Amino acid sequence: MFPPSWALENSAIYGIANAPKIGHRIVETYVDSDLYLSSRSSNPGTPESETKRSLSDMVSEYGWNDKIAYKVMICESGGNPNAHNFSHITKDDSWGLFQINLYGNLAKTRPSAEYLKNPINNIEYAYKIYLSEGWGAWKNCL
Repeated sequence: MFPPSWALENSAIYGIANAPKIGHRIVETYVDSDLYLSSRSSNPGTPESETKRSLSDMVSEYGWNDKIAYKVMICESGGNPNAHNFSHITKDDSWGLFQINLYGNLAKTRPSAEYLKNPINNIEYAYKIYLSEGWGAWKNCL
């Protein structure tokens, strides 16, 4: 698989993410050129550690067809957690790996763009959409 051009810029997402264990604090998360999510975390009293998980592994943790989910994610964002698409014409203000749309009234019932730029959060929210709408939300990628 070729590395997306955005990954070569070593784009990073900073902030607190879903920490692996109580007491761990995520210091930094980013997706590298091989589509792996890396998290540097710290635990009080211990050195920082790094965890690396592939996006395909993360997608496979849910009860959907992981091959289709991964295909949709790559179609929507190319694996770029910072992907953003905005168009008044198509009524689109979509964010993150699965391009969760926040256009208009959707923004009132869905998480913020900042939240959706976190790969873990975006995959989890995409799964919630899948449970209510099936693959119809991403019909253009199937």
